[in-house]
Amino acid sequence: MTARAVFTTALRLLSFAAIMLASPGEAAVLPPRLLEGSDCSIGGCHADKRATEHVHFDDLRNRCQDCHLQNGTAHEFSVDQSPALCQDCHADQVAAGSKEIFVHGALEETCVGCHDPHGGDQPAILRGNDERELCTSCHDQGTLLSGKHRHGPVASGNCLACHEPHRSRHRALLKADGDELCAMCHEQKLADITSESHRHEAACPDCHASHAGDHEPLLIDSGDALCVRCHEEVASTWEHSPVDHRVNGPAPGCTSCHSPHASSQPSLLLATQLDLCLGCHQQAVEDGHTTPLAGIGAMMQANRYWHGPLQEGNCTGCHQPHGSENFSLLAGTYPDRFYAPFDIEDYGLCFNCHDPGMVNAPTTETATLFRDADRNLHFVHSRREPRGHTCRACHATHASNNPFHISDSVPYGKWDMPLNFIPSANGGACSPGCHNLREYKRDAE
Repeated sequence: MTARAVFTTALRLLSFAAIMLASPGEAAVLPPRLLEGSDCSIGGCHADKRATEHVHFDDLRNRCQDCHLQNGTAHEFSVDQSPALCQDCHADQVAAGSKEIFVHGALEETCVGCHDPHGGDQPAILRGNDERELCTSCHDQGTLLSGKHRHGPVASGNCLACHEPHRSRHRALLKADGDELCAMCHEQKLADITSESHRHEAACPDCHASHAGDHEPLLIDSGDALCVRCHEEVASTWEHSPVDHRVNGPAPGCTSCHSPHASSQPSLLLATQLDLCLGCHQQAVEDGHTTPLAGIGAMMQANRYWHGPLQEGNCTGCHQPHGSENFSLLAGTYPDRFYAPFDIEDYGLCFNCHDPGMVNAPTTETATLFRDADRNLHFVHSRREPRGHTCRACHATHASNNPFHISDSVPYGKWDMPLNFIPSANGGACSPGCHNLREYKRDAE
């Protein structure tokens, strides 16, 4: 028994002794029925305290003075409104444990703000008609329920599905923190997420509203706006890049390429990089430009030699996925014309992988196979006066049926100019629209 309980018991005994020793005049002020051996709630003035579905104590008979202390012999009583009174019986519910550091603010003042001390029609003699009515009597309902879509427990008024009523070791009196709380109901979703090798680092509350919101499924913002709250570098790319990937528009948005929760692929991609890109770029795409975007998938199916990055399924070896300073979302600089004066800085894309020595040396016996003896024909073509040829004047950037990715033909204005390349063991020959048949040999025969 606590010290307070001992003190309360002693005070009640003294009150009872005072009643017994009081003079007739003094005793006459007490309710007659009480003197006849009845109590306050049975046959007395306060019978309404028992007229509820749930009553405090299994039997209120002769229990009133457990909480109400009589002031002398007069019909006057006092009640300790602090939680200390309730703690005499409900120590397990009220006392904060050493690890449970968050206590309901209302509990620090009084228990009867939430519980009727005598009885009520709700379990645990709660005030109000239901949990939601009770909780929103203090917690602003407009804030908690604002939004077209409501969390299931909120819609059903079941606040205690997520929150502890008295104390918790978790903020906001939650039953658990972050994903652990959500897993109490969304167990299969969390299991699916944790089974993948790549998982979104964000916790559920970072993206989903806990009570209500305007965006399904309870997202705290719409579409891409939600993602760029954390992925600021992507937002900066969109804002400052002259070329923006079309999927980053109003629809379908980030989730057209990325899973919001987890994936077997890096960067939470929905599929392997190549399969994902070919989902849109299998056939030619009309994007509002003069020339449609090439159908890379169809091109790969029709040609036997694939560019190295495509062989590895690595589209981002040459293209940026979100935005770029360069046309076609290229990951490095590259001239957008058929003819262009040669400057090594303009070919950053190609020389990320290829040795620039293949075009820089006028003569070589090792830097390139495109040579006539030691005369470097890459050097010759790239520096032709008055206009140098860019790489794609001869080479297909994605796939070709010829060795060295030589194109069958290349667009030259409105003309599809044939190259007529003929490979040989010691070199080759070509007769494109720009000159007659010319042959080259790497080694003297």
